[in-house]
Amino acid sequence: MHVTSNPAIETLAESRMQALRSAPWHLLSVGGLAVLWNVLCFAHFGITGTASNIVNVWTQAYLGAALWGGFGGGVLLLMRSRWAVQAFTTALVGLMATSANLFVLAQHPANLYAMPMMVGLWVITLAMLFYTSRIHMRGLLR
Repeated sequence: MHVTSNPAIETLAESRMQALRSAPWHLLSVGGLAVLWNVLCFAHFGITGTASNIVNVWTQAYLGAALWGGFGGGVLLLMRSRWAVQAFTTALVGLMATSANLFVLAQHPANLYAMPMMVGLWVITLAMLFYTSRIHMRGLLR
């Protein structure tokens, strides 16, 4: 059996590898840390997300949007895609809705044990959005 190669696919793969090699070290490290952080958040949410009666369905949906937006933003950042800015914006909006639902709108507001994770989510999400916006303005994302 003879397998033919597609030159268009090989050219695309080679251009992506070249883009990855030409990416600044900080872009790759920040993107990798964003992916790692959100994987850890997925694990934390998987363990405690449904264990409490405080976390209702809407809060879970908002937190899911925040986590998937952050994870997608990290992956898109590694791919040097301009859509990483929108993904981190989605994460920020999901985080705003989650915080409002947990700490303001809930009949029984979340306790102080939820605060360190939420503060971490806020700080890292805002930093990722700021960083991604800056490198997008510099023209490092396509």
